[in-house]
Amino acid sequence: MKKCLDCKKEISRYAIRCQSCNNKGKNHPNYVDGRSLKKYYCKDCGNQLCASAYSAHSIRCKKCYIKFNRGVNHPDYKLENHKKHFCINCKINKICYDNWRKGKQLCSKCYIKTLKGKTHPNWKGKKYYCINCKKELKNYKAERCPSCSQKERNKIPQNTSGYKDGRSLKKCYCVDCKKQLSKSAYRGIKRCRTCITIKNIKKGIYGIKPNKPEKVLHKLLKDLFDNKYRYVGSGKFWITKFNPDFVNVKNKKIIEHFGDYWHNIPKEKERDILRLNAYTKAGYRTLIIWEHELKQPKQVIDKIIKFQEIK
Repeated sequence: MKKCLDCKKEISRYAIRCQSCNNKGKNHPNYVDGRSLKKYYCKDCGNQLCASAYSAHSIRCKKCYIKFNRGVNHPDYKLENHKKHFCINCKINKICYDNWRKGKQLCSKCYIKTLKGKTHPNWKGKKYYCINCKKELKNYKAERCPSCSQKERNKIPQNTSGYKDGRSLKKCYCVDCKKQLSKSAYRGIKRCRTCITIKNIKKGIYGIKPNKPEKVLHKLLKDLFDNKYRYVGSGKFWITKFNPDFVNVKNKKIIEHFGDYWHNIPKEKERDILRLNAYTKAGYRTLIIWEHELKQPKQVIDKIIKFQEIK
């Protein structure tokens, strides 16, 4: 007869183990998908528990577990917060948990006793006087006595010279271009809109790139002069408030590309006059190439060569 591998009992010749040894562990019929079908119950109230709760809460449900564990063992009890802290010196006055955690182990009375000299709140070494009436001050941080400070607060804005209808007459100006601003704009950024845009362009926030006609002009200049003219329209080079398109710094020459629509607007025409005046004051000569002129590249090349020959 054949014997079982584990318990050495006699079994049939076709089996390897006996029935009792074969049904041990997760192979037992009380297991499904490796999980036990055994039911667990609370020790106190008898409510059914899951296997994880049974192992975690020590044979009790959550309510019975909280009732059973009182005081320090209670799950909602925080030892540091609930513990009472007392002053090290007098051992009478209590200290709150936040101060104790920061390292303050003395109450306010004991702490004042430790202070000496100027740090003591009752120190009367140097005397301080009011600005207006020259009375002696108790509070050394104040500039005026209480009566004089109240008079200052009671001053009505309408009666003073710097106010009109309760509004201040003080004028606010841009930090960069000295243009007059409204009060709300001055409080926030202290710059006009144009100066803000210039500042953002210099930082590279907008990420300006050359348009199609500017790319065509850039290719022509590269072929003619081997990188003498540098594209600066992205905000790399500024003359006062104005940013040119192409610059030759050595010869002090600027080539500007003007669009047919934008630079024919009356406001832009006035701005272009200011632009050209700024370039001349800085010592630069300018050549303007219009958008419609790029349709005839030979004429544009002749125009640029003549401009380059001028000294």
